[in-house]
Amino acid sequence: MKKNEPQGLVMVYYGDGKGKTTAALGLAMRALGRGLNVAVLQFIKGEPGVGKGITWATGERIFAAAFAKFKVQSSKFKREAKLGNFIIKVLGEGFVKIQGDRRPFEEHREAAVKGLRYAEELLREGEFQVVILDEALRAVEEKLFTAKDLMKVLRSRKKSVHVALTGHHVSKEILKTADLVTEMRKVKHPYDRGIFAKIGLDF
Repeated sequence: MKKNEPQGLVMVYYGDGKGKTTAALGLAMRALGRGLNVAVLQFIKGEPGVGKGITWATGERIFAAAFAKFKVQSSKFKREAKLGNFIIKVLGEGFVKIQGDRRPFEEHREAAVKGLRYAEELLREGEFQVVILDEALRAVEEKLFTAKDLMKVLRSRKKSVHVALTGHHVSKEILKTADLVTEMRKVKHPYDRGIFAKIGLDF
């Protein structure tokens, strides 16, 4: 790390409760408002209509596309607050082992490993000051890549970059490395009463 270069944080949102990705996206909104560039890299979740993966269109992807157009249109206003750049990139091939997934596991694994390499490049470059590795912990849980692989990527990042990780479970090594860890514990969930995901709240 260069002298006087700010130290980036590693933040973890994990647990069986809802709100992990939501918390990370809230962090993204705050960073964008302060002029930081934000990249959201989504593992597990796949692009709608691509291949055979079971996927959903999500509100955050729709927002990212609208946000990019807004930035172009608002750039002519000199008094407009400086907003950061925002991208969401889908790295997965859809849900793994749930929601009727019939895609060969090896295809899921190959997509995840390729996605992790992309994440490593992005973190090294440092163009994005905040990088969210959404469901990266879940990818470890599903054995798409290992916790050791993920730790290697975290260690290789430009030291000023902030990284947020989400998923159900987290390894001891990542817990030890993280600067902030928040566990989302399920107390109640609508799904337990047969209420399925709601547009605008869950996706």
